[in-house]
Amino acid sequence: MAKNHYLKPISKALDQYVDQKVIPFHTPGHKQGRGMDSQLLSIYSKQLLMKDLTEVNGLDNLHQPEGCIREAQERVADLLGAQESWLIVAGRIAAVYAALAAVLSPGDAFFADRRLGPDVWRASKLGGFIPVFLPGESIYRKSIFSSTSCADLQAALDQYPAGKAVFLQATTETGLDCDIQAVKKFCEENNLILITDDSVAPLTKIFHGSNRSDKKILADISIQTDFHFDGFPAQGGFLHRGTSSVSSERIQEALQIIQSTSPSYVIMSALDDFRYELWQCGPAKVMDAIQIRKYIEFRYKNAGERTGKFIDEIQNSLGVDPIIATICFPGQVISPADPSPHLRYSGSYVIYCPELKRSRVHPDDILNELLSLQIIPQKESASKAVLGVHSMNPKDLEAETVFQVPAAKAAGMRLAQVYKLENTAGEYLFPGERLSPEWLNSLYSHSQHPDTKIRVLAEV
Repeated sequence: MAKNHYLKPISKALDQYVDQKVIPFHTPGHKQGRGMDSQLLSIYSKQLLMKDLTEVNGLDNLHQPEGCIREAQERVADLLGAQESWLIVAGRIAAVYAALAAVLSPGDAFFADRRLGPDVWRASKLGGFIPVFLPGESIYRKSIFSSTSCADLQAALDQYPAGKAVFLQATTETGLDCDIQAVKKFCEENNLILITDDSVAPLTKIFHGSNRSDKKILADISIQTDFHFDGFPAQGGFLHRGTSSVSSERIQEALQIIQSTSPSYVIMSALDDFRYELWQCGPAKVMDAIQIRKYIEFRYKNAGERTGKFIDEIQNSLGVDPIIATICFPGQVISPADPSPHLRYSGSYVIYCPELKRSRVHPDDILNELLSLQIIPQKESASKAVLGVHSMNPKDLEAETVFQVPAAKAAGMRLAQVYKLENTAGEYLFPGERLSPEWLNSLYSHSQHPDTKIRVLAEV
């Protein structure tokens, strides 16, 4: 039965508790602000501190929900088309660990998108899992990498046939969509569990492309954390079970291990409110954002020679999220003095992310800011940069000899730590990978000094 999304169960329960004027002989120690230092009290809102509570009567239990938390989770699942959903209060790594621990045992290998970043490596080390990082190929000046394809998965599976799961980013920060339906079919044919990160563009996944009654999460497990929305707590998120291929009990057990027994009700209430915001946005807001993107695209393409290229001009065969506009510049982008919160800059690309809330975004304001960008011309690289399939057991790193060398002398050596490639849309190198000269330049350009020390592994 469809849920009433007007209700905010956790927020309502907190309001009721505060209205009772209970004298708090329980954690947290600031006692709803009564015991907080005066200087800190001046920083934090008194109203916020009144609702910074713990699992007392009437506020349910995160690890065995039967009241307001259960109601909130049921509404999240109903809105996003999941069989079951959980609130994440311990940050992104908690969601990553729980997703992996629910489908893998220590020593199991899984295939991972490089854009998922350091949390995948850390969660693997924590759970004893072996990540196999998928290949990546740039489609624009080493800055923008194509989304993961079935061909990438097949290449990895050929090298590591023991892999048991696939963990992908559904939409990249530059708006490229992974073909989840094709990947899901590949996983079913090869007996692989599919985990996706749907954090970048949750609204289009919910409301665009089909009727609301058809909405469902295709992946076996989906996580959503660190949404790109103002005011959303970075430490919170959702974890969803999309199919019956994954055990609900195993997910719950993993979350009990990784999440606190005294969760933040401020974060859980914010998640409850965020679900309400998503529902309020609805299909109409998504269509508004799509029209704004189309308007900016049309006007920007006809604004003169100094403008950049839209990402769908670079590779039309790739799916592009309809509410993310990515513009590529053949040079270094200099931000204006007071940049818009809807614009994000990195290297040779600019991302425009319409803010889907009740306030409207004026497209001409965004267009004017794009046209005001200062661009330092830079010669385009004709070759594509490629990252290959790579795997290393995090446990093996403990047995390796690690030492530091100047970046200028590290060519050909193997990394001993995770590095984000400079001027890319979230591409990473991981421990054990060899440093080619081109990626070495990307790493030490981060500090703008070739004498920077890089942690590498001794040769065996």
